[in-house]
Amino acid sequence: MPAAKLNIGMPLYGRAFTSTTGLGKPYSGIGAGSWEPGVYDFKALPLPGHREYYDSEAGATYSFSNATGMLVSYDTVDMALRKADWVKRLGLGGVMWWEIAGDKQGKEGIVENVSLILFFFSLLFLLRYLPTPVALASALRMETQWYERCVANQVFSSFS
Repeated sequence: MPAAKLNIGMPLYGRAFTSTTGLGKPYSGIGAGSWEPGVYDFKALPLPGHREYYDSEAGATYSFSNATGMLVSYDTVDMALRKADWVKRLGLGGVMWWEIAGDKQGKEGIVENVSLILFFFSLLFLLRYLPTPVALASALRMETQWYERCVANQVFSSFS
């Protein structure tokens, strides 16, 4: 299957683990969650009293509270941007999210940040590979129409 036909899913939530001493350690519970036991919306993270970490070996982000013994594994904006870079490098088709209501608003949101990066990447791709000015103008018009539809439908909360 061509890489351009593959999309990756990115969560807008975190999974919680309780009664643990850290990443890779045993746990015995999953926490209350935002809408389901053990699942917290990204907009609620990091939880109060938690500190965020990046594990370079696992290539993952999480938060942990020594006081409560709770660990929550989730993507931060930086982690999502790393995944977007991976999508660009491999020439994948794009990304999708579940569930968009769990995202933060504005510049703290994953969807807005990743969408901007991938939007501008697609423009650079068009500039590099389209053979004629007419083809380039047509492609830019389609990209602009896509962007305007996203703004009209409030896909992005702000660009300022």
